[in-house]
Amino acid sequence: MKQLARFFVGFLAVLGMLGLSAQPAVAKSYDIDAVDITATILPTGAMSVEETRRYDFDGSFSFAYQTIKKQPDSTSGTGRTAPYTLSNFRLCDETTCYQQNTEAAENEAPSDRVNSFYVKDEADQYYIKWFYESNGGSKAFTLKYTVDNAVTLQRDVAELYWQWVGDEWEEPQSNIRVDLRLPQNIPGDDIQAWAHGPTSGVVSIPSAEDVTFQLARLPSETFFEGRVVLPKTVFNENAGAPGSLTKAQIQQQENQYIQDTIAKVQQQQKIAIFFGGANIAFVIATLVFFVKSFLDFWRNHKEKPLPKINQSGTLWEPPSELSPAQVEQLLSARKSLTPKSFTATILNLVHRRYFKFVRSDKKEGLLFPDWKYFLVELDEQPVGKLTGVELNVHRFLTEEVGEEEVPRSDGSTFEAIPLDSVVKYCKSHPAAAQLILKNLEETALRANLSGGY
Repeated sequence: MKQLARFFVGFLAVLGMLGLSAQPAVAKSYDIDAVDITATILPTGAMSVEETRRYDFDGSFSFAYQTIKKQPDSTSGTGRTAPYTLSNFRLCDETTCYQQNTEAAENEAPSDRVNSFYVKDEADQYYIKWFYESNGGSKAFTLKYTVDNAVTLQRDVAELYWQWVGDEWEEPQSNIRVDLRLPQNIPGDDIQAWAHGPTSGVVSIPSAEDVTFQLARLPSETFFEGRVVLPKTVFNENAGAPGSLTKAQIQQQENQYIQDTIAKVQQQQKIAIFFGGANIAFVIATLVFFVKSFLDFWRNHKEKPLPKINQSGTLWEPPSELSPAQVEQLLSARKSLTPKSFTATILNLVHRRYFKFVRSDKKEGLLFPDWKYFLVELDEQPVGKLTGVELNVHRFLTEEVGEEEVPRSDGSTFEAIPLDSVVKYCKSHPAAAQLILKNLEETALRANLSGGY
């Protein structure tokens, strides 16, 4: 019987390939798991920037884009009105530097625009888009550019106020590190730096020539920016852009920002404590109510056990007369059937003595001999007693697949339906195999509806 079981497993696989639809494809996605930014402030007030982001792709991708605002909303109130101007855009991956193109690349064939990028100067931002090929895995892109007027010459101090990561990104970014290199010969006491964004961000001044900004994870649509105050004397007279604030005003703004952040964190902590306490109180109240209800039920409402109906103390219910196809529809609450219903109906016809299984007299085959099994039609039961589902399967076996003359070892023959022929018929007639499943679905559904299910 092990060989017979293997046959039905293979038979289900054949019908599954012919009659079942494919599972939907998994949506593609990507992560940005590392961001390294190196920026250098020049005495001219310009700043050269090099941003490297490592993408981890799951699926096929062919382009990416980034926007850089000319005057981010978060810089309002900094005493500067002039927008930032950017130039000298370059873009590379680990092995290739891309060719700068124009927006016309959007109309080119995908294969013609690979390893290229273009920059669109819009009213309030720069839009950078680049084209590549990736079928999954990790890939790093480096964007280089110059901010021509990055430094703001305030009334008594120079200032850099720059968004290292803007709030237009649709995916979170992890492991962000910014290394800002300052002009030489600045006294360490004349350098101040602040970071804005998530409270987990860290800013440090390891030397008089470096300021670093670090953040473990930045949520999507959230900015991470830095503000650095330097002496005006290290810059040229007309460097950067003019501003109207003083150092004292900048420090006052940052102190207020720190106080607001502390107040916000404390408020969030209070809310968390309140809801945590409320949850604990709810759990305790629920447990008390449950215990009281259980004790009340046990003492006053629990019914006594019923007397035994028979010696074994069990009830027996005769098996259902529903066809396997009807049972599958009722259990799944869906019209569609799997090939298991077809196989179960064949076994049901054998159980009801419309067919019987017969095994070959000897194993057949050259390399791997094995037993062959056949369905032999019986005349013990009238066909008129079959349900609609069973009748469809019976006709499929006897009329579509058909009987064959099978030889015995003693030289005689008998008429039977080889199980191998059922599989071969389904493979060579896929449309008919799908049709029998569809007919079973319709017939079983009508039977269930007429039965009031």
